[in-house]
Amino acid sequence: NFSKFRRIRMIGIGRIADEHLADNITQKKQVLCIVNTRNRAAALFRSITEHTHAFHLSARMCPAHRTQELAKIGAALKNDEDCRVVSTQLVEAGVDLDFPVVYREMAGLDSIAQAAGRCNRNAKLDRGEIFVFLPEDGKVPSLFRRAAGSAESVLRRFEDVFSPAALRDYFSQQYWMAGDELDEKLILTSLEAGVRAGDFPFYQTAQAFKLIASEMIPVLVPLDTKAEKLIETLIHTEFPGPVLRRLQPYTVQIYPQEMAILENYGAIQLIQERYAALVSLTPFYRLDCGLSVDFEEAQPEEFFI
Repeated sequence: NFSKFRRIRMIGIGRIADEHLADNITQKKQVLCIVNTRNRAAALFRSITEHTHAFHLSARMCPAHRTQELAKIGAALKNDEDCRVVSTQLVEAGVDLDFPVVYREMAGLDSIAQAAGRCNRNAKLDRGEIFVFLPEDGKVPSLFRRAAGSAESVLRRFEDVFSPAALRDYFSQQYWMAGDELDEKLILTSLEAGVRAGDFPFYQTAQAFKLIASEMIPVLVPLDTKAEKLIETLIHTEFPGPVLRRLQPYTVQIYPQEMAILENYGAIQLIQERYAALVSLTPFYRLDCGLSVDFEEAQPEEFFI
């Protein structure tokens, strides 16, 4: 039984206004709050930044930056210091953090289970607490809507939402609701036809299949001296492959509309006519929460590069 093993108590708190959520976070000594989108994480983090030991984690921070912040968070938890973290779902896998209290915005039950894995992870307490909530407007981003609806149904009907029966019910709903969308490009149909004909359509399948459909654009971040030197090397090299591999920890993926905003502000230099890099950190990349495309608070002179 997952709940007993992890010694956690699941509490549904319904809808909550952002300001009340921020108050709840700041009243806890050590707490993790996981939300569904990068914009929401940034906004919630900004509302608690006047408090010491507040941290932010999201994919708007390059991997090297996230690694630095995770080290600070781990040290704060180990030393029993104040530690309030606002994060997107990236903290739910492959991150060994242990909080007494976790807040999780409504999402799929599998995501909620991953969030629960960051609560009383090392069984230091008799019982940790995980609070599942909806934003005040009740709106869930479209990417999470179906999974969140199925999870909400399970939370209402099962006392132990991580029991085999609850999980079976959740995934049954998910697959039933998805229906033909699970294979909207008819890849399985094509493969089955290939089996019957003795001619497997490997090339067509490879072209059609994408594990994650994405139009995101990588942007290189001059986070430190090492990154700056690598970007400078990229400008002059005839063999970009090895340099780009070393720059992976300094890369942020952004949407085309975000790229358009950065380009409009002169924030992007195009290297070798194909590799986008920030011209500088200030004011485009914050050392507390990463890449920003919201410059309303920036002073005009900050944009002169």
